[in-house]
Amino acid sequence: MDAGSENIVCRVCGDQLGTDTVVACRSCGTPHHKDCWDFANLCSVYGCGENRAVAYVQPVAGSADPSARPAEVLAINEDTPIPAAYARRRDLFPTPTYFALLAYTNSLTGLKLFGTGLVITLVSWLLSRVVQPFYFFSVAGYVLLLLSPIYWIAASVLGLIAVATGLVEGRVDRKGIYGLLIGSFLPLLVCLYNDLGTLILGGAAMLFAGSFFFQLLRNAIHDKMRL
Repeated sequence: MDAGSENIVCRVCGDQLGTDTVVACRSCGTPHHKDCWDFANLCSVYGCGENRAVAYVQPVAGSADPSARPAEVLAINEDTPIPAAYARRRDLFPTPTYFALLAYTNSLTGLKLFGTGLVITLVSWLLSRVVQPFYFFSVAGYVLLLLSPIYWIAASVLGLIAVATGLVEGRVDRKGIYGLLIGSFLPLLVCLYNDLGTLILGGAAMLFAGSFFFQLLRNAIHDKMRL
């Protein structure tokens, strides 16, 4: 530090710069003690708001502006900016967790599979009163109902892995995930609640449809015993 800078006052602590290590605001050139800058992590000049500092350079000799610096120094500072002391979390640009997309796809597949099985089971139960071979379709529909929870379980596991991994590694970007997954309330349920409500409703509907199947099976056994 040159002798000429010893009388300059740091705008953070109010003390003279003295012989301490000094840095300057990258935007306005206001000098600060390095320790004061690290503490505030922001330029102390009202309305500046710069959070990056550069090496302090003595003002141009004879200049009325105490913050004036040589043009070559300004050019170097503009071309090679010093990064901030830390990166704000919102500036990290986290990537969407693609496990969540896979969980969402599995959830939709399970929902479609369950709905198909439910329709086949109910329709075949009604038609079986007229045409006996429709018992086969009732069994096929019930098998689909039994398979649908497997997809829901897979979706729940993948959703848990996605959220847990994302939280640990700081990669969870909920806005990115919601935008990627259409941005509706269904992705919110899948990503945060692992489709628990759909699983409960699906299980209840599966039991309801299963009661029809077992009733049909019991009636078939009774009919054969009568014969």
